[in-house]
Amino acid sequence: MVSVNDEVIHIPVIDLSNNIAQIGDLLVDAVSKWGFVFIRSVGSGFPPEIIDRTFEVVRLELWS
Repeated sequence: MVSVNDEVIHIPVIDLSNNIAQIGDLLVDAVSKWGFVFIRSVGSGFPPEIIDRTFEVVRLELWS
């Protein structure tokens, strides 16, 4: 769930700690239906700096 301009938007969340065999199918399904997906990476080894920078780039591209 994301809030943009006080509007709540529900987007698919893919948790990378799930069964790896299912992640590909989940990503394809989410992107084909919604065009966007949030990837949860708790415990996946992605440094917080990379995650923060990714969100910064998305914000600049989508809301500038």
